[in-house]
Amino acid sequence: MHNPDSHSHIRAGFTLIEILVATLLLGVLVLTVLAPVTGLFGLSRSTNQRLTTTTTAQNTMEQIKGLWRNNGGNFDRNCLPGLTLTDTVVTVKDLDGTFAEQGTSATPSTATTCGATALPGSFTPVPAKRVKVTTGSGKYATTLTLDIAHP
Repeated sequence: MHNPDSHSHIRAGFTLIEILVATLLLGVLVLTVLAPVTGLFGLSRSTNQRLTTTTTAQNTMEQIKGLWRNNGGNFDRNCLPGLTLTDTVVTVKDLDGTFAEQGTSATPSTATTCGATALPGSFTPVPAKRVKVTTGSGKYATTLTLDIAHP
């Protein structure tokens, strides 16, 4: 009679070499996938910061337009009463009828009482102003420029 257990071992499972090769291949695959993904996380962070500064600049510009649209005197006085400028720089330059710049840039007042300042008797309103809003710093700085007509 023939005993099936009397033969040499039947090979089952993996050898140590096969396990090491499989581990090495898995490691190479993980590195190949993770290297670009970590770069995407950095790109996402950079894009998020740029989006934040752009949104801040846009919101500030919209607030300026609203303050001047509702009160032409604020426009004439370079007055932005109550506007909070956190990490934001605003400059204003007068424009003539052809939108050519006149004079030097000015920083508007954000004091809540700036609208009460009397205009000089010889004051002549300008047809438009060029407003420049800068937020952020370094490579994430965003500058928006908008020409606003006299309300």
